[in-house]
Amino acid sequence: MKAQVVCICAVVIVSLLTVFGVVKADGFSVNWPIESPIFIRTIINGHTGVDMVSANGSSVPIMAAASGTVTSVYYDSYCVPKPDKPLPASCPTSLSGGWMVVIDHGDGWETRYAHLQVGSIVVDSDPSSQVITTVPAGAPIATIGNSGFYDDGDGDTSLPIHLHFELRYNGVIVNPCDYLVGIVGGCGVDGTIPTSVPTSISVVTATPIPTATAEPTSTPDPTANDHDLPTGGIVDAPVAVNHTLTIKVNARDASGIRQVQVMIWPTGGAESYIDLTNTGNDTWETSINVNQYPNGTVLNFMIRAWDASVNNNTAQLTGTHTVTVVKDTEPPTGHYISAPTMVDSSLTVRAGITDPSGVAKATLYSTIGTYEMSREEGIDIWSVTVETDHIATNTTFTYNIHASDVWGNSGQITGSSGPVTVIRDTTPPTGYYITAPGVAGASLGISAHIEDPSGVAGATLHSGIGTYEMVQEGTSETWSVTVETGHLALGTTFNYNIHARDGGGNSGQVTGNQPVTVDDREPPKGGLVNVNPNPYNNLVIQAEFDPDLSGVAWVQAKYKIGNGGWQTKNMLNLYSNHWELNMDIRYVPHGTRIEYYVFAGDLAGNSAQTTGIQPVDVTCPGVALTTWCAEYYNNTTLTGTPAYSKGEGGLYIERNYGAYEPEGGRGGLGNDNFSIRWSKVVDFGTNFFNFSTISDDGVRVLVNESVVINERHPGGDLRYTVNKFVPAGKYVVVLEY
Repeated sequence: MKAQVVCICAVVIVSLLTVFGVVKADGFSVNWPIESPIFIRTIINGHTGVDMVSANGSSVPIMAAASGTVTSVYYDSYCVPKPDKPLPASCPTSLSGGWMVVIDHGDGWETRYAHLQVGSIVVDSDPSSQVITTVPAGAPIATIGNSGFYDDGDGDTSLPIHLHFELRYNGVIVNPCDYLVGIVGGCGVDGTIPTSVPTSISVVTATPIPTATAEPTSTPDPTANDHDLPTGGIVDAPVAVNHTLTIKVNARDASGIRQVQVMIWPTGGAESYIDLTNTGNDTWETSINVNQYPNGTVLNFMIRAWDASVNNNTAQLTGTHTVTVVKDTEPPTGHYISAPTMVDSSLTVRAGITDPSGVAKATLYSTIGTYEMSREEGIDIWSVTVETDHIATNTTFTYNIHASDVWGNSGQITGSSGPVTVIRDTTPPTGYYITAPGVAGASLGISAHIEDPSGVAGATLHSGIGTYEMVQEGTSETWSVTVETGHLALGTTFNYNIHARDGGGNSGQVTGNQPVTVDDREPPKGGLVNVNPNPYNNLVIQAEFDPDLSGVAWVQAKYKIGNGGWQTKNMLNLYSNHWELNMDIRYVPHGTRIEYYVFAGDLAGNSAQTTGIQPVDVTCPGVALTTWCAEYYNNTTLTGTPAYSKGEGGLYIERNYGAYEPEGGRGGLGNDNFSIRWSKVVDFGTNFFNFSTISDDGVRVLVNESVVINERHPGGDLRYTVNKFVPAGKYVVVLEY
């Protein structure tokens, strides 16, 4: 006989034997909320949890399935019929949960316990209550009961004594059977359980069980042994919608798929359930009208599916997806990036085109024709090349660009180009060297400025050791190439020059012959000068170099701030062999250590670290590292240059400005909209330490850049304490207000 959810009468139900020690792979699990549980109903046909009774009787305690905080204790009466009006249409079933308890377990997990015995609840959600508000796993919270309302269609609205148990993750209903300790493969459906969990048969009787009448033998349903959950996922779903949200899903199961459903809700709003339609094979699809939602609404949705087996296995196929409603009625905007006014055999036009909903199409309209543009991969630049070699010399024409977005909004996004003249260019490009070393080492780096009215199509370095194609640097007229020469013997000499060609096929030599000798295998040599051991607001790194045979080509500063990783900045050649970098360190707290060194390369391709690692400590002027440095800002974001800074003694920071300006308005500070950063070096011994703040408005505490307290929001008498383990050592402690 199949298990039934009815009353205490002559029925056969399935009892689950508890098997401890099995936990889901994601690390979260819950214990059975009652002892000797007998499972009677699972998540099916709109039922949002699992129902269970206990083999120990009708008045057994209900225990917290996991440790947590009680967030709600209430009587669920929303769906109870009122004498003067019918059942609310929004009720999913004719059902009330009666007395309920909700427990928050952290990280988005929540359990709910319904139909509790009247007067049996021993916990509370009110922090000021004398009743328990936080519970460990296994702590009693109430007694199993039958409070609430149930309509099974026979006129009897009473409930059998049982527990309705729900599990939710980030507000979304999930199947508790996937997380109950001891369940392998889920609870099954309508009283069935997986074969991998031991079972026993319990007979509960209120009246004698009549002798069973023999039934005709029937062929077993071939899907009876299917306890596998459906699988699948999103095939296509946009991240932004205007009028209609179309969702396409793949769902499959060995027994076939009976139903696929999307649960969708606006952030902070009510949930709706919409069935998808099978459009062939394993594909299911639905289109949802979203015109009722205002611009900017974030819609959340997830997909679940039921298989076609007799076990009615159900699974959540996806996590929560989000889509933003964009009420976009404006066409894209754009501007020219490249808009030639003289062309030879072809015209190439490039434009930057953007739209908050996405650009769908761009078209070049001209007096010589209409041409579709293409989006350059990964960026918002669209381009097109139009052949003009068939157009007579001195012909003029104009063009502009139209674009449309994904919602069909379209329009002209650029002005007219002005007259474009077709010329027939018969001269090659012209150019000159930018960098032309006469000495080579490990490599030889050469660059040149090359231009042509029709555009430069390519440039080649011709040399006594080979021919090398040069590369254009971005959209500039600079072309460069690096040739490896480390394999050549010292003293080797050769010449080189540059040839270039334009878009019309004209080519020629654009530079003179340059002799070069392989004679430099040594990197630059230099050192730091004018080191400031206690910088504040700005760190100036200076280096000077000895004369280098081929010349110093570049210099970089490698640095790291506090516990951060190494970073690189290019230094500037200010004069002769003097290179310098001026770094903004206004955001770096007092007491923070910065380390840096210099790395340099010459024109012959030789490079090396030229200095040792130099440590410096950021220091407020005149303030010891172990004294609080207070930096006062004329804004609430701790940005820019402080209005002023000063040392403030003491172990603790205690200030009460009331309605007055800090420090009497020094530095132009007002009595509101200011911020302060205190920082100093503290020598800790290995231990756990309490970091506590009491403040109005937001505070943040950091230890060596690690955030300890981060409560940036308005309020009064806000109190926070964090206990943190700190190994022995010196740390920069920062308080931001």
